[in-house]
Amino acid sequence: RSAASTAIIDSYFSLLRVTLAVDTNGNCYVVGNYEGTASFGANSLTNTSTSSFTDAFVAKFNSGGTNVWVRSLGVSASHDLGNAVALDGAGNVFVAGQSTLASFNGVTLTNHGRVFIAKYDNAGSPQWARKAGGGTSGQFDQATALAADTAGNVYLAGVFSSATANFDGGSSLANRGGADAFVARYDSAGGLQWVQQIGGVQDDRANGLAVDSAGNAYVVGEFIGSVQLPGTTLTTGVSDQNGFIARFSPAGTVDWARQAGGTLPDSARAVTVSANNQVFIAGYFSGAAAFGGDTLVSVANTYDAFVARLDTNGTFAFAQQAGGGDLGGDFGLAVAVDPAGNALLAGYFNGSSALGGNSPTSSGGEDIFVTRFNAFLGDAPPPLSFRPNAGQLRLSWSVNSSSFVLQFAPDLRPQSWTDAVGVLGVETNEFAMTNQLTLTNRFFRLRKP
Repeated sequence: RSAASTAIIDSYFSLLRVTLAVDTNGNCYVVGNYEGTASFGANSLTNTSTSSFTDAFVAKFNSGGTNVWVRSLGVSASHDLGNAVALDGAGNVFVAGQSTLASFNGVTLTNHGRVFIAKYDNAGSPQWARKAGGGTSGQFDQATALAADTAGNVYLAGVFSSATANFDGGSSLANRGGADAFVARYDSAGGLQWVQQIGGVQDDRANGLAVDSAGNAYVVGEFIGSVQLPGTTLTTGVSDQNGFIARFSPAGTVDWARQAGGTLPDSARAVTVSANNQVFIAGYFSGAAAFGGDTLVSVANTYDAFVARLDTNGTFAFAQQAGGGDLGGDFGLAVAVDPAGNALLAGYFNGSSALGGNSPTSSGGEDIFVTRFNAFLGDAPPPLSFRPNAGQLRLSWSVNSSSFVLQFAPDLRPQSWTDAVGVLGVETNEFAMTNQLTLTNRFFRLRKP
């Protein structure tokens, strides 16, 4: 969303990370962490520790960029992290992350886990807070994502490495190995309705969360090897990391789960749902990565960002990539969709990258990018150019068509076509792939996933 003006958030030491949400009136709600003293326009906060520790904050800015209120949450000599923010239909503000907080608004918190979720009303008045996790031993337990529905229910996703993660009402999850993920739903008064585990013997993580108009929750993340969800299991190679997306019903059952990726590391980092319940996910992949029945190949086998769309049944409609051949890689970290169905992808890139129809070069190290992919309407493939060179054939097409996949076949029968898995490069606003010339017939085409 475009803002009429920009508010400056100024910190004496450093502002480590922020996430935000926007309401229908254009007010912006920002959550993050700070050290020392942080200024929010006319308001300021002072950390509970003199140095070296972070406190979490949540702030409201109006549509003109003026800070309306800001609240701090922290414990002296402890890192407190604000990782996620969400708004319900009444404008209440939820914030979640990691903290050793023992009380909230004068109320003692009985659970001493480091996962926290807190609710404020739209005026910034504290309502309630809940804790979860493995107690003092769970220093790596934290909430990573939030979403709320129009009825005031709030959905919480996170990760825990402690042996057991405890939740309200005696609910507990036993760690299956490494780090496990979880998804929980609370009602508007903070009552735990259900909690479900996502985990295997290796590391698993929930990175993003969204809720549709029917109250279904979509969670995305990453797993290694094999991961168990309620009623289903996803499996890849023993040491392969894939991204995943799963849909949980309002009752907490898993309707479906899908994975995306290949033999190299891949991750889903963000998810959003459009007004007509189309599901968009974003993240990164490397090498050849499958999205349903389609495969994308990263440029020069480095990390590329991706955005993909699924329907409510978990069927992939398309996947598009953004990136270049720099060894630093390119990563998709956030996704949004506008009313016309255009997908906006944000993240960071290194070196020279193909981002939509542009090929920018970073100013040095990692640069931030935002790019928009037009709504997929089944457009025709772009021209495919070719040029022989010293026993090889160079095939190229415009970077405007980042989601098209090069295929080859020995004849023109429909069942003969195979995705060309080679080293994809970017040269002068074109994707390019080189193939060895053969003595037999070989046909090439571009296919839209």
